[in-house]
Order: sequence, then C-alpha cells, then structure tokens
Amino acid sequence: GSLASGLIAHYEMDDKEIGAVAAQAQDDSGNQNHGEFIGFDNLVSNGFSNDVPVNIGTGTSLKFDGTDDYVNFNAGTIGSSILSGTKAATITAWIKATALDTAKYDNVVFVSRVGPATNANIWLNIRGDGVDSGKVLIGGRSQNADSFQEKTSATAITSNTWTHVTGILDYENDEINLAIDGNLEATTPVIFGSTTYIHSGTPTQPDSISSTNYVATYPFTGLIKDVRIYNRVLTLPEISFIYNGSGLDPGTSNLQALWAFDDSALKDSSGNDNHGIGIGGDSLKYTEGVLRR
Repeated sequence: GSLASGLIAHYEMDDKEIGAVAAQAQDDSGNQNHGEFIGFDNLVSNGFSNDVPVNIGTGTSLKFDGTDDYVNFNAGTIGSSILSGTKAATITAWIKATALDTAKYDNVVFVSRVGPATNANIWLNIRGDGVDSGKVLIGGRSQNADSFQEKTSATAITSNTWTHVTGILDYENDEINLAIDGNLEATTPVIFGSTTYIHSGTPTQPDSISSTNYVATYPFTGLIKDVRIYNRVLTLPEISFIYNGSGLDPGTSNLQALWAFDDSALKDSSGNDNHGIGIGGDSLKYTEGVLRR
C-alpha cells in the first residue's frame, strides 16, 4: 500500500520551515498537525545542520542541544494526542546522536500519548545508562494501565553516525517491535506483559520530539530528520523503503507528485495537490491493488 496510508504527521525538520508561520515544524502529511519549536536559541544561526543521511540526501536536519530543545506537535494541549484512540502506531526517524547523558536512563527521541486508554503512552529513546548505553529502546503502556513493555535493540548505535530507527506498537494484539536501519530486531513482535515500568507520572508534553517528560529522562542531543508518525503497523518492506530512500520518497524536498495507482485512483499523495484525471473513456479497474485499464 501507499506510504501515505495512515500517515498522521510527517516532519522533514528542514530549514525551509524558518519562513513558515510562527516558524512551525511543518507537517507534510496534509493533516495540518504542525509542530512548535521550543527551546531553540536561534533557528537561523544554530538550529539546522547541512548534515543529512545519504538515503535522503537533500535539505537540512534539525539540531537538538540536549538541554531544553524539543518540538511540540500537539499545540501544548495536555491529556490529548494526535494518536489518541488509535489501535496501532509506528514512529520512524533518522537520528544522529552526538552525545548521551549516561546519568539518565533515556535520551528521548519521541514521546506521545497514544491508544484507547487515556494513560497509554509510547516512547522511543536512546539508552544512556551502563551496559545498554547507546541502544535504542521502544516502550509503551498498553490498553491495560498495568501492562507495560520496553524492548531494547541488540546492539548500540554508533555515535555521530546517521541511524534510521522505527518503533512499532500494536494495541490490537498488545505487541511491540523495533527496527534499526530497515531491519526488524525481532521476527516475532514482543507481547505486552506486566513488567517494571521505569517511567512515572503524567507526561507534561504528550506529543513531542525530544522531551523532558519524566524524571529519569534527558532531551536528545544531536540531529533528527524526517520523522513520520503512523496510526497503523508498517510492514517490513514499507520500513525498508523509507530507510533505503528513492526518488519517490515523500520526504524529499524535490518531490512534486506521488501517484500510488491503487484504489485511491490518481490522488497525489505528495501534499502538493497535483491530482490526476484519467483520460480515455475506459473504466478504471484494479487488479491486486494496481490500477489498470
């Protein structure tokens, strides 16, 4: 299916957003879930870097200072979320960690309130403590307030190197999974269970990229690029496609139109509204999801 399906928000983290209204972190999904830059001293002089992953190869990335920089994409509303009520969530992002606070349990990449329960959360972090320092962690509180799960990657990421991280929560089946650079950490998703919950308290920034939500966490230090938030579970081929990139990647700034040629007909999914019109008079038919005459 199209990578536009289920896409709730897409933040390119590009310096073109400086010229936007109130310097918003632009949501390119078409859903208008624009974010707000918080804590950045000066977006023009030190907020962006020309360093981007080769798989994207265009634009700039956003720099986080690890102290008070984060992007709030819920208009400051506490107790609600753009993912509230969803039964699944997938978060993907390119990250380049330049420093990890080893005194803190987690260096937060992403956190959100999600799921059918009001206290269900999802977080995607880089571990900063002990032997697990540098490992990627996906965590979540399930529909059951007493059911938690955290999964840590098998190996640590390399500092000052771009890494593509993906966190998946499936509340329908109470499952959780993680992918690093397009590869799943577990072929079978981990099942939620009653485990020790490292975080406590109510998130003060329910929807944010980088965060100081909990006592045991620390804001991310480094670069973040191309954050995508879905309300469904992405398949491995879809995750790999986003990681590998191509001329059709919706995250590229040069993309003018993207037609999936599926049952959404000739809708342009690039966000530019360059929709097509079928010409020729024949009925449009679909075979296994592919548009045919």
